[in-house]
Amino acid sequence: MKQFINGLCVGLLLASVLENGLPNIIPIPDIIPSSAPFETDVPRCLAIYESGETHTLPASKLDILTGTKFRRWCSENGWEFKSWDEEITIERADESWKKALQVERTDTPWLVFSNGNTGGSVPLPNDADAAIELLREHTK
Repeated sequence: MKQFINGLCVGLLLASVLENGLPNIIPIPDIIPSSAPFETDVPRCLAIYESGETHTLPASKLDILTGTKFRRWCSENGWEFKSWDEEITIERADESWKKALQVERTDTPWLVFSNGNTGGSVPLPNDADAAIELLREHTK
């Protein structure tokens, strides 16, 4: 009986696949790094956060915003890095920083980065190592 039920389930699944095609069984990430989210002539990375909510961030994420490990890596690898409150007034900032701040995002904290050719716009990674790995993929 068990073999009959297993065979019936396999048959129904096969019939469904033949009728509807294969289901999307490979998860597609919510955010796919693609072309540069903003124009820049030098690699730039902007962390955007809500200053009133930093006390709720895990220490590992706060370290990206305020610590030295990620900043040092950026500096040593040719990336300019800034960490700004989402409500900052940036009248005198370089145009590419203004564009970076205007990149669409769904939440804070958020990381926007571009090397001029490729980049990404993603939720702030969990720690400095993950953020470094993300930028490393876009370092020339």
